[in-house]
Amino acid sequence: CDEMFLCGTAAQVSPVIEVDHRIVGDGKIGPIADKLQQAFNDVLLGKNDKYKHWLTPIF
Repeated sequence: CDEMFLCGTAAQVSPVIEVDHRIVGDGKIGPIADKLQQAFNDVLLGKNDKYKHWLTPIF
């Protein structure tokens, strides 16, 4: 199972399904990228209590 994704401040976790007109894996978001994207979003939205101290509320 091949999969590819980009990570970064602006990209966050962005699955890549095609490179130079070549399909990566089956052309869908892979299971690892999907799990990383969900975990990242849970931290970002304050849904993971373990990392809430990373967030700074803005009112």
